Amino acid sequence: KYITPAFGDYKITDISPALIDTWLVNLPSSENLSHSRSNFCYVVLNQMLDNAVSRNLINKNPCTTVKRLYNNGSQRGSFTVSELTELFKSPWKEKYSYAACLLSATTGMRLGEIRALTRDRIKDDFIIVDRAWNNHEGFKSTKSGKTRYVPLHPAVKQIIEDISEYDLLFSCNGSFPLDPRRIAKPLVKHMKELSIDYKTEHLSFHSFRHFFNTRLV
Repeated sequence: KYITPAFGDYKITDISPALIDTWLVNLPSSENLSHSRSNFCYVVLNQMLDNAVSRNLINKNPCTTVKRLYNNGSQRGSFTVSELTELFKSPWKEKYSYAACLLSATTGMRLGEIRALTRDRIKDDFIIVDRAWNNHEGFKSTKSGKTRYVPLHPAVKQIIEDISEYDLLFSCNGSFPLDPRRIAKPLVKHMKELSIDYKTEHLSFHSFRHFFNTRLV
């Protein structure tokens, strides 16, 4: 949708860094895209051109000298200890959301990593975090491409192991992870009930990771 109209008429050897840079800089205004979404289009183009290099169609990927757009997305805040104490004072009716939020707050795991979690990644007192789930790609590597081993509290381990009968833990059918909205909407609901000003504080599911990392620091 965004790459072919811009580069479809060019020979692959004629796609230059300057051409890519101009296309990327203009994407937000010409296609009404966020910087984050524009950078995602750039990543796809970069992968295509990497493949062209591996097939000896071009000698060098012209994307390598093109910088991504700065992230102008909305700010994400971090929960306070008192806010999390109120949130997790008692289990929620929405068990998947409660378990996912508690797991993220105590391990720093991203939502995509939690959605990809299977029983074989859970050990006695830690979790192997080596992949995530993306609706377009399915299982993929973590954002950093590295494997992490994160400590797991016994009480949290019990909650997530009991969350589902399937190997894919955060799933209703065992083959496809829960929609992110099944986890995010109940969180917003509970923040409203507790009068947590999540809009002003820029709180979202990812704020659990910010909280965890801040506590570690």
